Formats: sequence, C-alpha cells, structure tokens
Amino acid sequence: MIVRSFSARGEQRFAAFLDAYQDGNVPQDVAIDIALNKSLTETVSPEVRIEVPKLATKKVLARSVCEAFAAAGWQSLPSHADPRMRRIWTWLAAICFERIRSRRANRRLQDYSFFIAGTNWNRFYRHRVAGPARSYWLFMKRPKDAEILLYGPAHQHSDFEEQITGRQDRYSNTSLVSAANRLYWDSDADRPKRGAQTRQRAGTLRRFLNVMDQLDLTYDLHGVSDDQILNLLPPEFDRWKS
Repeated sequence: MIVRSFSARGEQRFAAFLDAYQDGNVPQDVAIDIALNKSLTETVSPEVRIEVPKLATKKVLARSVCEAFAAAGWQSLPSHADPRMRRIWTWLAAICFERIRSRRANRRLQDYSFFIAGTNWNRFYRHRVAGPARSYWLFMKRPKDAEILLYGPAHQHSDFEEQITGRQDRYSNTSLVSAANRLYWDSDADRPKRGAQTRQRAGTLRRFLNVMDQLDLTYDLHGVSDDQILNLLPPEFDRWKS
C-alpha cells in the first residue's frame, strides 16, 4: 500500500466518521474507505510503501511504519508542524483504525487526538500511530532501550508514554528514556516491573521524573549517559536497578 496524506477535506471527513462511529452509526471499515478515497487524499514524496500488520502490537506497528519510511529514504518522520505532513499520521490512523481503536464495549474513543494528529506537541504525542513510531524511530538502532514506551496493544496509551513523552524535554533525552527503561522494564517477563507506576512507592516512575527535573537544574542531562543518570539517583532507586 502506498502511504498518502489526507487533504483538509479528508481529515474533516475522517473526524465526522469518528463521531458517527462513536454513536454506533457506522462500522469501523468505513475508515479505510475514507483513506482509500483519492478525492480526499494526496500523494506524498518520497513515495512510501507500507504493509500494515494484521495483528499489531504497539511495537510491531511502530516498527512497520518506521521501516517503511526509512526504506523510502526519509531522513526523519513527518512533522506535526506542517499540516500536509501532519495529515499523513491521520491518514495512517484511518488505515490502522481497526488496530488502534478502543476495545471498550461502548465504543468510546477516549480522545480524538489518538486518531487525528494534533497541531502541537500537547496533543500530537498521544496519536496511536505517530507517538509509538517516533519512539521507535528515536531508538531505531537499539529499540530494546525503549521497550517501556512500546509495550502492549496498539490501541493502549500507557502511563509511561504519558509521563515521559508528554514533555518534549524528557522525550528528546534518549539517555533519560534508556535509564527509565533499565529501571522499570522486566526483560525476563517482557513487561514493566510490578509496582513501577505506583505513586506511593519509593523510586517509582513519577519520583524518577521528579528527581530528573531537580537534577536538570544542576547537570546537563542531555549530555550524560544512562549509566551516569543511574549513578546520580539517590539510594531509594537501588531496588529498581536489579
């Protein structure tokens, strides 16, 4: 399949579909029909060919998108700052709608920014195709360092994503992401460590990010390694390092 971008009218049509789908008036397949309507879409250059996996976890879908853009010669993923580029993500959400839609019985879609790429970071990072794809792209050469952001079903937005990717200064610091991954990812169980997101426990995710904010006043955290970040942490984090 050749990747396209929604026109402004196409994006409006997709938004109308989301309203109708949420009200139970249309089936999910209509999203693909809209995406394949050439009167509602535009070509992109360089041309990108993608095979969307039928059963996609967040990581598998992100990898498929990144490998497709990289193979086509793109030096970076489409930006949310350019409307035409941003609508590529919305088009991909329409193509992938079956995989990223909410699984709730009442068909509530939670947040349209999961499907329609936002114009600013405060909404863009939640997009269920763009968000994970950008995480995978940042760690393309070492994706295991970003497992904490890429685990789970494609339709789920985890608390690790929300807390880390929700702020660009944190998200752009690959050493910080890698350090969080080393602290809280259980590679044997292939899932986050139990209790890592609990607010009351010492050394958990939110405490880690608060400490990072404090250390950032003294250290250039973008200029240190993940090992150095872990060595700067107080003793309460020791139990998470094993």
